Amino acid sequence: MTTPDPPPPPWRPPVFGPGQAMLAELMNNHLDPGYVAAKEARDRRGPLPPGRLRVRRSITALTLAVIGVVLATAFLQAVAHAPDAAKANAGLVSDVKNRSAQTDQLQRRAEQLREQVAREREAALASTEAGAQTATDLRDLEASVGVGPVAGPGIVVTAGDGPEPRDPVTGELTNAADPARLLDRDLQELVNALWESGAEAIAIDGQRLTPTSTIRLAGDAILVDLRPVSTPYKIQVVGDPLTMDDHFNGSEVADRFRAYKSRYAIVFSVASASRIALAAATAPVLRYARAPSPSPAPPGSRSPAPHRSSITHRPAAPSSPGGGR
Repeated sequence: MTTPDPPPPPWRPPVFGPGQAMLAELMNNHLDPGYVAAKEARDRRGPLPPGRLRVRRSITALTLAVIGVVLATAFLQAVAHAPDAAKANAGLVSDVKNRSAQTDQLQRRAEQLREQVAREREAALASTEAGAQTATDLRDLEASVGVGPVAGPGIVVTAGDGPEPRDPVTGELTNAADPARLLDRDLQELVNALWESGAEAIAIDGQRLTPTSTIRLAGDAILVDLRPVSTPYKIQVVGDPLTMDDHFNGSEVADRFRAYKSRYAIVFSVASASRIALAAATAPVLRYARAPSPSPAPPGSRSPAPHRSSITHRPAAPSSPGGGR
């Protein structure tokens, strides 16, 4: 004999928490309350009269037609002006190239005239022993300030941008900040570290640096003395390769750039060179510095002895006519 099963307990509605109640509301009521109220109002009002319905449809059609005409007009104007814009852009590019070619030609002409003046000056000074010594001192001074050509052993530092940022899903280029892009301050730090390591002359992409040189950022381009340079940047340095390689590679700047190379895949390398030839830079125009005029000697005083400079010029090595910043 079996005992009957006990009756089931009475059903009780589940008690939902705040989050569960919101989910239940979303699952059961799909329409926004505003849509529901609008539908109920429309059902109570009934269908619109045929005349009012035609007016609404006419207004909708007219609005869409006006929008279509405006978009079509804008498209036709853009297409009509595209050749003019492309022609203007091509003209600007051609003008920039022509001006750059003229600047390069004038630069080469200025270098030829500078060499001619130097030859004539040395020929005029070579007639006496004091003149020959003066010509040697002038060559050393010109090389030290960057307005004289130099040649000798050294190192070559190459630094350049890493890969541009891309979207990991689509693989397209993004407008996000690019940490692998070198800025003007990066080149400034490299140049300063090279000077501290014993560099005697430095050029960036062929642009010789002088005591008044500037490295600045203009838009997306880096300018060295107002002339653009492009990545990868080739920094040629004349000096003792062993000393510079040891000091520069052990500097904080070189360690940081090696970390950039490991993390952001930038271009950075240091190589020794047996001979590097650097052209002279354009002589800077001094706007405020003037040679002091000699003060008149008082009556009855003896003439002062000729002044000798306290600066000692180091003899140039056979492979380098001069150096120093």
